[in-house]
Amino acid sequence: MKKRIITIIAIVLAVACLVCVLAACNSASKAIKVKSAKIKINYVEPTVFASSNVSEITELAGWNLAGGTDVLTKFSKYNATLESNTYLVYNLKTNSVIVEATTDDIVIRTSGDNACFTRSKTDLVTGKVTTTLYDMKGNVVKYKDASGADQESFVGEDEIEFEFLTSDIYEYADCYYRLDPDSDTVTFIKRKSDMSDYEYSFNATNDKYYYEMPHDEEWNLISGVFVFNKNLDLVSSYYYESNDSMVGPYFLKNGNFVIQYVFDQPDSAEEYTYISEGKKYLMKTVVVNAKNGKATEKKFDYKIRNLWANEQEEDDEVTVSKSIENIARLYPIKDQRLLTDSNDRLYVSLSNSLKVKGRLDKMIDNQTVGTDFDTIKDMLLIETKTSTKLVTTKGKVIGDVEIDASNNSYIVRNGKFYDYNLNLVYDFGKDDYTLERMLNNGAILRKENETSTDYYLYINGTDPTKLTSKSATLTVDYVSVSRYIYALKSTTLEKTTYTYYNEKGEELSGLPATVIANVYGNGRDQCYIYSASVPNATTAMNETHYYRIAK
Repeated sequence: MKKRIITIIAIVLAVACLVCVLAACNSASKAIKVKSAKIKINYVEPTVFASSNVSEITELAGWNLAGGTDVLTKFSKYNATLESNTYLVYNLKTNSVIVEATTDDIVIRTSGDNACFTRSKTDLVTGKVTTTLYDMKGNVVKYKDASGADQESFVGEDEIEFEFLTSDIYEYADCYYRLDPDSDTVTFIKRKSDMSDYEYSFNATNDKYYYEMPHDEEWNLISGVFVFNKNLDLVSSYYYESNDSMVGPYFLKNGNFVIQYVFDQPDSAEEYTYISEGKKYLMKTVVVNAKNGKATEKKFDYKIRNLWANEQEEDDEVTVSKSIENIARLYPIKDQRLLTDSNDRLYVSLSNSLKVKGRLDKMIDNQTVGTDFDTIKDMLLIETKTSTKLVTTKGKVIGDVEIDASNNSYIVRNGKFYDYNLNLVYDFGKDDYTLERMLNNGAILRKENETSTDYYLYINGTDPTKLTSKSATLTVDYVSVSRYIYALKSTTLEKTTYTYYNEKGEELSGLPATVIANVYGNGRDQCYIYSASVPNATTAMNETHYYRIAK
């Protein structure tokens, strides 16, 4: 299915890729000079999820979900001997149970792809609380006390405060740590009390720096920017000239930041930058060097509405060239008039030195003004005044398209499969099929007959294959499970049996013959947990079993 992008930040990756076509749009606006930018896109073709790596997680048989994330999951189970619950933490990525506890003292902490957990216990005699931190592998994370010695647990009057300050840095026991989701390691950075008495929250961050923007306590206004490196050393600081006239800061790709000062001017003033709603304003634009805090005034004939650094992104499908620096939404100043109408504002590619490199809201002829794009696979759907265009990330218009459904291989429109060059692949409507569900790269089709409904697997441009059970005498129904797997439900007078298949149509061994449900998934590492209710031969009661499917 296509994914609706509703914020400009979410479209930075896709929009930046289109700058290469800007030279052709040079006539779109005389207010700026358009230059082309070379973009390199590395495509990785989609692959079929064809895993047979299915295994029951025997350690979790009979346990119940008690919370968690896409990496660490907490389970609970009643312990008859203790007459209370037992708890454990399971790592989905490594397929391992990493801790088990007889008390509910486990708290999973998450931020983005990062995860860790804490355990706290209270001494009933002294009332002291002991807190221990663990990484994603279950290893104890030591902290440094005031003397610099490593300690395994923190002992205090209350449970220790834990807070993620950024997606990768958190505060625990007066210490700052960095969590690396790729290696699952935690690294001590420094003690918080060794920095200053200021309560840091790090309002912004990028690949180079962390930024803290302190507030004036009396007026509750941002008073400046502190710049820290990745070791949380203070690199530089900058204080604003005037709090009430400041616009920004906006952080650039290279780590520097932009601030605009806007001052009211009297009607009689001869020196002013622009007039807006009948009032005169003087505007000054400065770029602050993050390394030394030095501010340099720039000639810039635009008022910034928004600015986002185009961080280098890399995922399973697209790598964007580093030549793209920043995306900005600007109000142009022309003949000393600030143009704020929706048809005047510009979405542009902006260099770190504040050079406008091209329009992003005028990619193709007759493009509708705006920046809310639909994305489909690694392409854009751009609205024009008359139609929707399918456009590649290199700026090539493939053609007009209206989409009913899609996956990694096909677009569906009016009962037909098309590839991403809009070539007709298969007219399934002509053969009286109806689309039941899109799989990751294929599809399940349905055909209504006079006495039954039959289901078919379509993949890789082959003829639809009827889904049938191993026994021709059974009544078979298709059951949707997830975009990777499906089930066939076989019913007899005695029982109902489910058989599971990947989207290649290969049977997945190791799964139960009962209904399964997808409960957790780690998409980055392509592994998923499914649950099922399975009879226990000893107790004659059903209990929950969990199954891991990995690519």
